[in-house]
Amino acid sequence: MSASTTKTKNQPSRKPVLLDYLKAFTKDKLIFAARQLCITYSKLKKDELAEKICAEMQKPEIAAKRFAIMPDENIQAFEAALEKKCFHPTYSEYALLLPFISMGYIVSYPDDCFEAVKEARTVYKKINTADFQARRQQLAWLLDCITAMSSLHLILPVEFFCEMYNQKAGFELTPETLPQLLAEVPSNFNPCAIKDGRILLKKNDSDDFYTRLEQGRKPFGLYKPTVKEITMLSHYGYMQSTTAYQDLHDFFTQELNVAALDAHYWCQYIYEFENSNTDGNTSELIQKLQANIPAWNNYSHLGRLSVLLQNARNSATRMFCLGGHTPNETIKLLRDAQQAVQQNTRVGAKAKKVYPNDPCPCGSGKKYKKCCGKKH
Repeated sequence: MSASTTKTKNQPSRKPVLLDYLKAFTKDKLIFAARQLCITYSKLKKDELAEKICAEMQKPEIAAKRFAIMPDENIQAFEAALEKKCFHPTYSEYALLLPFISMGYIVSYPDDCFEAVKEARTVYKKINTADFQARRQQLAWLLDCITAMSSLHLILPVEFFCEMYNQKAGFELTPETLPQLLAEVPSNFNPCAIKDGRILLKKNDSDDFYTRLEQGRKPFGLYKPTVKEITMLSHYGYMQSTTAYQDLHDFFTQELNVAALDAHYWCQYIYEFENSNTDGNTSELIQKLQANIPAWNNYSHLGRLSVLLQNARNSATRMFCLGGHTPNETIKLLRDAQQAVQQNTRVGAKAKKVYPNDPCPCGSGKKYKKCCGKKH
């Protein structure tokens, strides 16, 4: 299924009906939809299953729960689609409408025309209240924060997570209200659990893994992303607006002739690769590029890409093993901590007499008379 790169004139409505659309599905596709809706399907024939799914999708409480996690831009695209007849979406429109297409509220035709089923208009009109929209925005921002956490930290104290969430104006969450809000997220969209005062990713739910992770990042502390950074990680999957990743994106589009959307994919892939790449070896990444980008040429591109990758890794890739900091930030944090220790040592040394043959208080390992004692 594709989408048009330019807007074309809308066509007359084809008046799609949800049940007819569902009956055209294969049994396997209907079973997948039934699982998403938690419908028992084992004893149902194909058309019976389609009818049951159709009835479930038209229930306001079901639609409200499925729409409640959608960000503003997706809802705005859906509302615009409800006002159209048969239309050809742009790539950006298609990306925003994809969740509703997957749910069956917008149908697609072989000629790449799309249209909302009439039942979608009816059920959305029933649930579209001020209270629903306010709760939807809370849940959508919660999922944005969870996405950022899954990239930057994997596990956080619930107090710290609430501080992240509360940075956005008009949003407030406490350790007591977090479980309640998290419970409203459909299970297939909720990758998190709360355990021992921490919110963590269920897929890594291993005490040993998280113990080692928290111990390893203790010297750096936890980085608190800004609202802008949380939004970037949620929408793009990488630090899209940083100079380092903009340079990478330009490299793909201008030097490798990669389409803009595909360049975003490669930047996201590189960000995820570098986030878990503890030894800095990029040979696996280079091999993937060689295999998938026709314009790739080792002689022309390898040196330039190596510089861009190193810059992106060190200055703009926030790593969960470093508490969400970049490698460059951790170097500065460690240097500052070392200088603070040395300063405290010197201050303490002034209160205690140091003799010429004593170890120097600065920590150099030399005798005082051959180190800092020379200056006095």
